[in-house]
Amino acid sequence: MFDIKAKMKKNGITQEYVAETLGRSKSDIRQIVNSNNNHLKLSLWKDIMRFEFDKELFEKLDKFYSDFFFNKTELEIFISEKLSYKKSNIPRRMINNVERLITLSDDIEKIRKEKDCLKLFFTVVCIETLYKLAKSNLSKVKMVIDFYESYISKDDQNYILSKFKRSYGDACYQPGEFDENIDMEIFARIIYEIRSYFVHEGDYYNFSFASGELPMMNHIFVKERDGERKEERVYDVKLKYTEFRNITVRGLISFIDQYF
Repeated sequence: MFDIKAKMKKNGITQEYVAETLGRSKSDIRQIVNSNNNHLKLSLWKDIMRFEFDKELFEKLDKFYSDFFFNKTELEIFISEKLSYKKSNIPRRMINNVERLITLSDDIEKIRKEKDCLKLFFTVVCIETLYKLAKSNLSKVKMVIDFYESYISKDDQNYILSKFKRSYGDACYQPGEFDENIDMEIFARIIYEIRSYFVHEGDYYNFSFASGELPMMNHIFVKERDGERKEERVYDVKLKYTEFRNITVRGLISFIDQYF
């Protein structure tokens, strides 16, 4: 027989607290706790544990997402509606995965300082994860292209493109013919290739975001368009990791809200 009274006592949980937090009457809780129905007691304990887990989870998610909402009410609605959704656990998994993988990307600086390929890798994995949870049939590179073209705001897109340019050190440079500007598809293809460096070649040191005001020159083997061959291109990058991270998280929030 499942002893829910002992479990509640051990964890400092009273019947009054359970009734209040679960929105149920005290008499209903008392009746279940004192009953001989194992199924009802196990179900109640599961509801208690889920509430306690979600309370801790909410605090963690609140801390992570707080920088991306204008006010506390919008933030609480965003988190609570995903955690409380009953028809599917996908919204819950989405907001959890963003927090876990982006935090992991941030933490790379503690173990492999200035290895931006690794930070970028976990960020792209996060994008791929959300698309897979949404049952997307796109290829992985198309997922990344679609994400940066469709879910990043126009202001953020323009900011990225102002900080990420073809370099005049590129072998393709021809005076009067060379266009330093790229678009979001090319940016996404570059990001995907950097991710693939690590996945397929173990290379996590061959790309750097900017660390100051001066651009970082990056040599990247990439196919800028379908139908083109992959070749070495050179890009001047003024975009900082924190800027890339925050823009991407805003896009991930947009993706989750549109899916939900």
